[in-house]
Amino acid sequence: MITCFRKISLNIANIVLKYFKLEDLKDDLFFFFSNEYWDLYIEFTDNKIGLLQMGALNLPRKSILIRLAIFWFGLFRSLFRYITCPQTQVDLDPSLPNFLILSGSDNEYKSTKFLENKINSNLIYCGIVKTKGCAPVRAYLIGALFMPLLLFRFLFCTAEQKSLHKYLSDQFLLVMGWRAIQRAIYRNQNITSVVYSNHMSPVSRSGVDLARKYSNALVVYIEHTPILKYWPIIQADIFFLSGQFSLDNMMKRSDIKGKDIYLLGSPKNDLLKISKKRKADGQIGLCVSTVDDIGVVKNLISEILSYDDSTKLIVRPHPSFRNFMAQLAIEHPRLFIRKPIDESVQEYLSSIDRLLVNDSGIFFECILAGVQLVRVKLTCVSLNNYGVPEQFSSVYDKSISEVISSVFSNDHPVVDQEQVKLFFGNVGTKFDNNASEIVSMVISSYVDFSSSVLEKRLINSFFEIKYDDNRIYNLGVC
Repeated sequence: MITCFRKISLNIANIVLKYFKLEDLKDDLFFFFSNEYWDLYIEFTDNKIGLLQMGALNLPRKSILIRLAIFWFGLFRSLFRYITCPQTQVDLDPSLPNFLILSGSDNEYKSTKFLENKINSNLIYCGIVKTKGCAPVRAYLIGALFMPLLLFRFLFCTAEQKSLHKYLSDQFLLVMGWRAIQRAIYRNQNITSVVYSNHMSPVSRSGVDLARKYSNALVVYIEHTPILKYWPIIQADIFFLSGQFSLDNMMKRSDIKGKDIYLLGSPKNDLLKISKKRKADGQIGLCVSTVDDIGVVKNLISEILSYDDSTKLIVRPHPSFRNFMAQLAIEHPRLFIRKPIDESVQEYLSSIDRLLVNDSGIFFECILAGVQLVRVKLTCVSLNNYGVPEQFSSVYDKSISEVISSVFSNDHPVVDQEQVKLFFGNVGTKFDNNASEIVSMVISSYVDFSSSVLEKRLINSFFEIKYDDNRIYNLGVC
């Protein structure tokens, strides 16, 4: 037993020394106490986003002690996984370019998964995908070294920053561990491209910052959801956005110059296909976000179920909800709760006639799938953080009775192809339902400059627009 413990201790020590060189300690200490550090958490610190004021019941559990306890639980879980599960070594082909994929959630992974089959390169993942949601032990061990400094910093930071400690202390530590891992990857591997899809993830933001410092890698942003109008600037060399709508929103707050921006649709949503005709079988969908008022949601559900005794209401809560069933507290034989973890968005949308939604990214997937859409106000105030055009909100500010009447009417206008193309630039082209092919072709053209055939095929597919010194590439109708 003692020999085994000693062996594990030596392995852990080697892990820390391998990824956390002493010469980096000074830089990390300065970074940990700098304003640059807080910029990683822009989702919580930017007043225009105001996440701490939205969906309070579903924010991370509040308390420094709770957050630190969660950190230590994660450390022991990661250690157990490290000891019990053999670590497989990834063999890299030295003749291929190395792509670093920064990915920390299922949605982010789905946005870049197509690269596994369509890009001839070594893909190196940095994040919790493919690890059963568990950060590597080295991220925890290095992060743990900063725990005394975390408590010291808490005593001398601003009131706003102290509030963040109560929600994010475990993440504050983990990011420092991830930075050491990312830095080691850039030093030890010749990274050609860094690909990411969530520019507000602290780990991804860290990975992009370090790419600029320790590599000459091309930074590629592949949108995982249409861009919100209040999102801060996105750092990248090449942008792959779903369509003109995302570009317009991105430019409202971003001062981007001299970049290549492609409006090629959403690879993540290639499986969604517009249905010309849908059966009116009494299946109504309702998507609930953490920003929605549960009281308003409950009232709407009750009104719908009492209006018609045959309609089935299928509710899909946002994955960030904590214990949605307990918050809703409604049971009814025609009310069904389907969580995103249980079925894909494609499966969900294919099972309903129409969708009720307030302010959620599923709006865009609904439009792409050809499902009838009704925007419903589920909060005390009107929300339109995505900047959805007014034409999609005809009953948004109406009374409950008017909304119900609209939901059960057959007068919903059909969304035509041109309207969908505003959101997804590949609709109506030869790459319809195949955004992954055109996106991978473009990425390959930047990595492999000798591919003249590829470049010719791309040139024949695009038309170019100049916009604030940027080059905007859109697909022609083929």
